Amino acid sequence: MTGRTFTSSPLSSARSTPITFQTASSESSSHYRSARPLPRELLQQVNIYLEECLFSQALRVLLSLVSASSANDKRPILLPPPDYLGVLNTLSIHPDLTSRASTQEKLKQSNLARQYLRTINGLVGPVNASLIEAYRFRKFDHVHVEEQSNGEAITQTLGIKYADSQSVFTSKDDFWSVIGWAFNCSCLPGPYATRWLYWSSWLQHMLEVLESDWQCREELGKCQESLIWKYISSAIGGFARARRTIRAIFADGSRDSLNFFTEVFRKELKGPRIEHEKAKKQEVAVKVDEDIYGDWLQDSESSIDEDVDVHHGDVANRPSKRLRTRTPLTRRRRLPQASKSPIFTEEEDTDASGQEESGTRHGLGPLDSIMLRLRLLQLLSNVSAHPTLRDSEAADYWPDLHELYTLFVEFVQDLPLSSFQQIILPSFTSGLIPDARMLLCEFVLQRVADTDRTNRGRTTLEAMTQVRLVRDYLPYAATKGRNPVEHQAKMSLLLESILRQLAKETSSFRPTTNLINATIIGIRGREARAAKARSSNRNKKTTISKGEEMADRILHESSARIQFVVNKPYPHEASH
Repeated sequence: MTGRTFTSSPLSSARSTPITFQTASSESSSHYRSARPLPRELLQQVNIYLEECLFSQALRVLLSLVSASSANDKRPILLPPPDYLGVLNTLSIHPDLTSRASTQEKLKQSNLARQYLRTINGLVGPVNASLIEAYRFRKFDHVHVEEQSNGEAITQTLGIKYADSQSVFTSKDDFWSVIGWAFNCSCLPGPYATRWLYWSSWLQHMLEVLESDWQCREELGKCQESLIWKYISSAIGGFARARRTIRAIFADGSRDSLNFFTEVFRKELKGPRIEHEKAKKQEVAVKVDEDIYGDWLQDSESSIDEDVDVHHGDVANRPSKRLRTRTPLTRRRRLPQASKSPIFTEEEDTDASGQEESGTRHGLGPLDSIMLRLRLLQLLSNVSAHPTLRDSEAADYWPDLHELYTLFVEFVQDLPLSSFQQIILPSFTSGLIPDARMLLCEFVLQRVADTDRTNRGRTTLEAMTQVRLVRDYLPYAATKGRNPVEHQAKMSLLLESILRQLAKETSSFRPTTNLINATIIGIRGREARAAKARSSNRNKKTTISKGEEMADRILHESSARIQFVVNKPYPHEASH
């Protein structure tokens, strides 16, 4: 992932150096191709295809133009206007062409739209393709259009619902409302999980755009024009926008989260209409002489049923002739088919989103969901640390790096152990750069470590050193908390993460005697507190839960990995 890196003195040295961000120079935006608007004739052809909902034909034309231009590196890529790209973005995620698609052709259309947008972002880049305009959330744009003195709209849009009422960029107030709903879907089963299959691809593309756009704007010295900054500055919430933004990234599918971040599209969770239901409707007999009207009165019955339920009326008061139209066939069709529908019933929704009532904490979904969340956290870190943005009016309503990581901790520290472990431990697919993760680990350590009171609250934006690690964290256990064993496991994971990254990222890392001794003291202290908590549960005849067993196992495994890191031989530095 292209991003920003920390610059500091060697992390194992005794001297603390403030952490700063600097532009990554491994890649450059100069490899992007230039763009040129579509000729009028081609644009009209694409316009006709889109307005007639012939999306496959329109996308094949656009893809063929890209293919024809790609052979010559000097030739500009022909692109449609930004509002057309916004429509294609909607086509890639809208339920009509994804989870509610009734034909393979519609699924193919969304795949083609996704393919084209990713090709454009990789070939032309977000700046040359004007994606900041194409991907602008404009739910309230009609207000500005009405205020134009000449009565003309600012831009011309396509005359289809996917460009207006059913656009992903008009369905919600801002980007973070969509983010919150998408991550809610990643944490729940059934139709939510089905929607996540498509939202994850959409988020992957959006993050690719946000990351490459940030790099390009940074190279140009125009970070205030970046797409991520536009999404931050245009977010709703006033002075609480930062907390709302982080809350969206940590949306977990709980009842509160579902109430806060609702579905993007109308009836989004509704699945495709099953074809055999249509066939059964045609098979229902109609015998007027016997007062059997088949499906003719089915809609009327449904409305009567709803009225009776609402007003608690007596079922016996319903017309007898309409009762006779409900043949066994219609009963059989209506009840079992509803139970097989991918739409959640109230009971299913309670099971999925009401778990907090029984004390169950919600995780952050599968690994791909967590990786996408971390990439968003890294982008926000880039913004908070950027000196130009910090010196501008941004400082009035967006937090600096210290305040931002304090917000991160509020949402990270109480996560279930499985999600906590995936965020904290380094991995090859992580979205956080190493020093950003170490900074997050230290901020969380300040909350969970049972250290000397003089050391509490001393978190600073300094690179971690062996001296600070030994003095402030390594020899200590975690506070008891509501789940003592889990707290000790989290403390161990935090220290393990820092040590592993120190050893990997710093060529001069050599464990000192003090560090090794502090490691041993800390491991013994944490395991002793965990054993005491387990013994207390046995004395109270409390059944040990599976969560506590897992926490105990993770604690022992993490302790073993810590010992391996500090005891393994490291090569000596070459003398100069």
